[in-house]
Amino acid sequence: MEFFTWQLTVVSIVGVVANIYHKRWCFYLWMYTNFAWAMVDLYYGIYAQSILFGVYFGLAVVGAIKWGKEKRHG
Repeated sequence: MEFFTWQLTVVSIVGVVANIYHKRWCFYLWMYTNFAWAMVDLYYGIYAQSILFGVYFGLAVVGAIKWGKEKRHG
């Protein structure tokens, strides 16, 4: 499990860097990592943080949709 969480950490950071450079694909990385972190936290009984990452997942979906619309109508 520890190797998996380190992978999630690296991919999450890559998503942040991609966001700094206005890359829409950052939201897809965040969808994956936020969902995975929510499941890890749920597994370990860290329920408040699991909900937090669930909300982050939803916000990543909204961000991907919003950035997609702005790009089409830009």
